[in-house]
Amino acid sequence: MKRTYILLLVILCLSSIGYAQISDANTITLTASLNSSLSLTIDQSSVNMNFDTDEDYKSGVGLGKYFSKGNVAATTNWKLSCKAITKFLHEDGKTVMPLNNIGVRAEYNGTSKIRNYTDKMPKALSLNEIDLIGYDGVNSNANDKDENSFVLFWEMGTMNGNMNSQNLLKQNLKKGSYSTKLAVVVTEVIR
Repeated sequence: MKRTYILLLVILCLSSIGYAQISDANTITLTASLNSSLSLTIDQSSVNMNFDTDEDYKSGVGLGKYFSKGNVAATTNWKLSCKAITKFLHEDGKTVMPLNNIGVRAEYNGTSKIRNYTDKMPKALSLNEIDLIGYDGVNSNANDKDENSFVLFWEMGTMNGNMNSQNLLKQNLKKGSYSTKLAVVVTEVIR
């Protein structure tokens, strides 16, 4: 009986060798490109500040009255900045008012953790970029536009933050309209 089992076992082993499955293999390379995208949307309406009283000239205007709403849709970390791209020029085409009479403060209404560079105080406008809000160095602020919304509040002559420390009355500026063009810029922050 023992011989029969051994013989049966040998036959089974030999038969499985005769029917072994053959195979062949090749490799496929799979690549994924994670590209960055940034999209800035901002209300581009003109901001018109009016100085009508001596109190306006002494204390300035703004403080929540003049604003621009916007948002950023991003697949990468980002920062928002702004700068004047022209001088603050009088309608006569010659007289220039110092840009640091204008201040901007950012209020972030999104859910991402961000760094607010204006820190509740406005930053004076300049021909150089000034950072407003952005990546905090730890938490990603990549998110859709609903999660990255903000409001830029404009003020003039308030002497807040690093703005001009003299009120507009003491600066003895030529009366009339002054204007400047601003660039609001979103930039990728690479860690």
